[in-house]
Amino acid sequence: MAGSAVFSLPAESRRIVDAAVGARSPPRQEAAGLVTPFAADPPGAGVRFSVVIPCHDAEPYVAETLDRALRQGHPPHEVIAIDDASTDGTLALLRDRARGDGRIRVLSTPAPSGGPSLPRNLGIAAAEGEYVALLDADDLWGEDKLANDARFLERHRPDILYSGAFTFVGTPDRVTRVQRARRIDWRFEIKNHVPTSSICIRKDYCDGLERPVFDPDPLLKFEDYHFLLRAYFGGASIVAREGIDTYYRFRPEGSRVSWADLGESLRRQFYNIAKLGVLHRLTPARCGWMMLGHTGRIGRQAIRRRLTSIAKAGPRT
Repeated sequence: MAGSAVFSLPAESRRIVDAAVGARSPPRQEAAGLVTPFAADPPGAGVRFSVVIPCHDAEPYVAETLDRALRQGHPPHEVIAIDDASTDGTLALLRDRARGDGRIRVLSTPAPSGGPSLPRNLGIAAAEGEYVALLDADDLWGEDKLANDARFLERHRPDILYSGAFTFVGTPDRVTRVQRARRIDWRFEIKNHVPTSSICIRKDYCDGLERPVFDPDPLLKFEDYHFLLRAYFGGASIVAREGIDTYYRFRPEGSRVSWADLGESLRRQFYNIAKLGVLHRLTPARCGWMMLGHTGRIGRQAIRRRLTSIAKAGPRT
């Protein structure tokens, strides 16, 4: 299975990747404190991964996602796929694949949960590995993703590890954006820059939490960001490593956002911050600063969308 270094990228995709990755000097990256290097780490043969994949109506994508997870250079201990009451053939596909590969475990929910939190929590609770590797049903990994994680984790052992991601449309060779891993600091309080499908979580850390790993509250919407902020404010060890071996699938048909959607996004972020404020006893000033930061970010997003709409419409006659 092709990995992040194997794809033959079209010229435009290669330009994007080279501009974001190839032109930057590793010594300068380390000096800037962006990420923790792992080049000298020993092989991580002893690290066991449980891959957790929540699925809802993912039939067009999940077979390839399973293939990428199973054909890793560092094979996972198990792949746990959780069907969230899909209405297509997802569950049948998962069960068929499980009959052919004993590493695949299939769980299911009796009714749609409304988001990936509950399926993820079920998979994490059932996981037998030392680390839980998150993977969305339509995303992909390069062939050395788990090997790179294992080399790092054998030496550093954080509670949570993440890395960068390529965004692609259609097929992984059509890269449209490169997201490098950056350390979590105060800027993370106003913008999530962690690709969910790059995250590995120590199983012991999950087992020690008093609350569900991912909050199933349907009002949250940003359940992955909420989890990471809870971990951040709770003092967890959250570490970024160098390298990009996760592929985030961008689906244009699901990317159209209205003004009402932007307003709802802002309300959900305020609700997220309010819950974090109560849980971690954040000061009103800190919560207000976070709300102000998200308001500015979403406002800028709304302005860009409006300007784009005007440009596409052309001059009025």
